[in-house]
Amino acid sequence: MENKPRKNYFSEFGLRQVCDIILLSAAVTLIVGMFVRPVAVTIVGFALFIVGSAMSVVRTVLVLRSGVFRASPEFRNAVVNLVIMSVVFALAMFGLIYNIVTMV
Repeated sequence: MENKPRKNYFSEFGLRQVCDIILLSAAVTLIVGMFVRPVAVTIVGFALFIVGSAMSVVRTVLVLRSGVFRASPEFRNAVVNLVIMSVVFALAMFGLIYNIVTMV
């Protein structure tokens, strides 16, 4: 078995890294939003989660539509990622709407 060198995470910068950076910044923003008073910080955090999870869903759908063999690990990972990011998207939408309604 041949040992192939692992690729560096940022060697091919693309949609995956952008999604991860947005989701990480959303998590940090929501953590900061727990400790500060303005609701606008949590609204921005939930909006970032919506954008990041929507981009991740689009990326996953592109992987599924690329003709990946159904029994491959890439296909299974894409399906799991699609389900998880859809749930994150729905929860972020609920959180955003809840914060906007309670802000008034």
